[in-house]
Amino acid sequence: MFDLDVIADEEAKTPYTFKAGGEQWRVPHVHDLTLRQQRALDRGMLPEVLRQVGERLDVETQEWVADGTALAELVLDFKGDRAGKLQAAWLTQAGLEPGN
Repeated sequence: MFDLDVIADEEAKTPYTFKAGGEQWRVPHVHDLTLRQQRALDRGMLPEVLRQVGERLDVETQEWVADGTALAELVLDFKGDRAGKLQAAWLTQAGLEPGN
């Protein structure tokens, strides 16, 4: 019988980090998103996905803290195609071609 519970992820995936709004942010590697999150990203729902997974580097403690709501709000205020460029860079970091 095929048992998905015993399949281990052998390849370490690097989270995507970037700067925006004067803060440093981190999101998981695209392949570490749930299928629901990947589909939302495919449908252009970037702020919703960021709200769930976004982390901010706390400058005092140098620890990553969950702050997806702040990241999503920041992205919703982007002008022009900055959100699209962020999503494209995130996908490219994962070896995916944006738009496919």
